Amino acid sequence: MFTHKPLAAALLLLSACHSAPRDFTANLADWQVKADAMSLSSAPALPDASAPLDLEQALALASTQHPDLQNALYAWRRAIELVPQATALPDPVLNLGGGINPIETRNGPIDAKLALRQSFPWFGVLDSAGKVAALQAESARWALEGARRKVRRDILKSWAELAWQVAAESLMSEHLMLLQNWESVATTRYSTGNAAFADVLRLQSRISLLNERLRTLRALKTPLQSHLNRAVGATLLAGEHPLPLVIGRQPDASWGGHPSLLALEAQQNANAENIQLARLKNKPKFTVGLEHTFIGDEPMAGETSGDDATALVFGMTLPIYGARNTSRVEQAKAMLSSVRQKHIARSQELQSQWAQAVFAMDEAARRLRLHQNELIPREQQILATLEESYRTTGASFLDLTASQERLLAFETAAARAASDEIVAAAQIENLSGLSLLQ
Repeated sequence: MFTHKPLAAALLLLSACHSAPRDFTANLADWQVKADAMSLSSAPALPDASAPLDLEQALALASTQHPDLQNALYAWRRAIELVPQATALPDPVLNLGGGINPIETRNGPIDAKLALRQSFPWFGVLDSAGKVAALQAESARWALEGARRKVRRDILKSWAELAWQVAAESLMSEHLMLLQNWESVATTRYSTGNAAFADVLRLQSRISLLNERLRTLRALKTPLQSHLNRAVGATLLAGEHPLPLVIGRQPDASWGGHPSLLALEAQQNANAENIQLARLKNKPKFTVGLEHTFIGDEPMAGETSGDDATALVFGMTLPIYGARNTSRVEQAKAMLSSVRQKHIARSQELQSQWAQAVFAMDEAARRLRLHQNELIPREQQILATLEESYRTTGASFLDLTASQERLLAFETAAARAASDEIVAAAQIENLSGLSLLQ
């Protein structure tokens, strides 16, 4: 006679053997907070689509829809979802069999067999596997922070390059108008016999050259705008690109807490735990089961006719293949050594990038001060004096055009230095995580 109680009790016991780890619930809640912060619904109000965005709005837009950030966000979610998979028991196996030619027993023929079996790894395997998966999820979380910093750096760099292009185009346009004005003056002076025709020709050549440079600079705006669109992760309208204000490098800034290093440290910890997991996997695995045999009626058996039989089943694997077991542990050790070397290489790379960024920022600030405070004001005075002399007394035209060339070079160099300072500051922000721009 079949009774379902043993089988029901076994199923209930198996269902109670596993539940989601507490760390999984906490990590999932943390992920949801990040996902909500990066959703379009949480983005600040943006202007009409027909209006260009300012830098703050571009950064806000990128934080909600940049594909690299969304990719890193869901890579983290994917890693989180591996935790309950790593800590779960294998699926139980339910077997049902019936005999074509039933075997006869003293209680009657065996009509069918129903077996429920559950495999269990060695003690500590699931806990260790859960730790490995949780540490991998932590590494993915730091990768998201690294992607966020990189997106901000790329936007600031692209913005600074466009700001330089806009400033240089404006400067060249102003100087082009100045040369065209001088051409008119030189033509008038030539018509009255107070200037040489060579002065007019030199001006026309200068105007042609400056026009060509201006055309090239204007054409450069398209790829620079495209690069900014890629950095933001959306198509922006061309507009003004004022540079953010540089607060200054903070003395406690450092590259040591960069997300890429923290991600590698989490991977190191995961691989260290993976060595222990590999050792545990070399231990036996167990199988526990409940087997119920359905016995048919047998009149000759008397009172025991048709009594079903229930049995407990136990099994275990025999890890006798030493080469495979040793290889599993050595593989885990090699993975740990590889990640350690990656950490060392990344530390050296970040240290080099930090030194380059600090030098570039200080050097750009020095060049900007030199041009803004000394070279440009001085050359403006020289040019004003020479221009007045040329209009009144016929001073050297070559000195006048040479001064104009120097002033344009100084002004464009100042614009370049201002852009370079922002690029270097953005790199320092990326490395340190501290805010240097506003």
